[in-house]
Amino acid sequence: PAVWGLAQHPSGARLRFRTDSTRLGLVAKNPDASTMHHMTSVGQNGFDLYVDGQYRNSAWPDAKGLIQREWALGDEHQMREVTLYLPLYKAVSIERLVLDPGATLIAPTPMARPRPVVFYGSSITQGGCAENPGLSYTAILGRSLNLDFINLGFSGAGLGEPAVAEAVAEIDAEAFVLDYWANPSPEVYRETLPGFVDTVRRRHPRTPILVTGPFWFPAEAGSAAIHAQQESKRKTARDFVAARRKAGDREIVFVDGLEMLSRSQ
Repeated sequence: PAVWGLAQHPSGARLRFRTDSTRLGLVAKNPDASTMHHMTSVGQNGFDLYVDGQYRNSAWPDAKGLIQREWALGDEHQMREVTLYLPLYKAVSIERLVLDPGATLIAPTPMARPRPVVFYGSSITQGGCAENPGLSYTAILGRSLNLDFINLGFSGAGLGEPAVAEAVAEIDAEAFVLDYWANPSPEVYRETLPGFVDTVRRRHPRTPILVTGPFWFPAEAGSAAIHAQQESKRKTARDFVAARRKAGDREIVFVDGLEMLSRSQ
């Protein structure tokens, strides 16, 4: 039930198009505009507008959940790349987008690769606790590398279940990023990681798989037990990938979380 509930959140969803309109209007509804204490309302409930790859502005719901916003795209009628990032934690209904009368609306510029990168993980993947929809790490990577992506982050519920692995493996992807270390216990992580990779490999024998290890978790500094748990997960991911590569799978890579966020960073 927890995974299914989180699957209703459009985390990572985007609307992309090119237009020569000088303005863009948005009308949408968010039936649940509540907020968690550790996230902004915009990140959970709002929209981000990017024009030609640059952040322009945001929109968020009023007390009744109605989102209404009009943005200036530019003074001249010239083609621009527009991306609207949907909320990270809430389902919304888009009533309409408004452009100049007679404006051109065409497909966006193709991505660098034809297929998406699939990310599976925890709240870290879903977008917690990014302050804006366009600032989840998946969205940042997507813009930086000009790659499409599918965000399968499940807050508190990324446990590497076999059924979820089967669903992930159904996707035709450029690469799979398994970033779910945060939710399971060290024992569950050790038990599920091999099976998850095996499931993906059966359908995608040569597609790159990136297995991430834990980055530095601040609570490690105050608890030897928590530090030991994180170290156990780091060792599990590192050793598992090393063994797979030694066995001949050269398309699986370990990404050390401590090289992304260490204690000193």
